[in-house]
Amino acid sequence: MTTTTRARVGGEVAPNGEFYKGGQFINTIEENPKKGSRPRTARKVEVEPYKWEAGRDGEFPIFAIVGTVAAYIDRYKPAAGITPYANGVAYYGNDYKGHDVADLCERYNAGERWSTC
Repeated sequence: MTTTTRARVGGEVAPNGEFYKGGQFINTIEENPKKGSRPRTARKVEVEPYKWEAGRDGEFPIFAIVGTVAAYIDRYKPAAGITPYANGVAYYGNDYKGHDVADLCERYNAGERWSTC
């Protein structure tokens, strides 16, 4: 027969170092300790059409900045590169989020995929 342990009224810190509210069951079995949360992994971002990579600290993919709104890319012919999109430039101007759209398109077409913003 096993005895169950509950926290005292007002709560208490158990031997495992965790705080339990009053009336909660206290974990007394070593085989099933509470598992903490996992550290968050970097999310993937699209750096080219249909090509995803893990994000980098302090850098953003050029394709995500202009490739979807202010520039045009033919997803069926990605080797052709990206060009400024007339409607996007007309709406946002040639300056999109603090960057020159034409300059970002040239950098992307030259092979650069990441930019600091």
